[in-house]
Amino acid sequence: MAVGDHVETGELIAQIDSLDQENAVARAEAALAQVEAQIAASRPRWKRLKSC
Repeated sequence: MAVGDHVETGELIAQIDSLDQENAVARAEAALAQVEAQIAASRPRWKRLKSC
């Protein structure tokens, strides 16, 4: 398709590649899972220190 080409109503003229966004979401979810695991691992120590 070039500038000035005729298009029909409903014809697909562009498509967005969502791969970059999907990868960013996957990285963010992995980072969140890592932080949640660190929090869970730290809770017992926090409770011990808090009770002293």
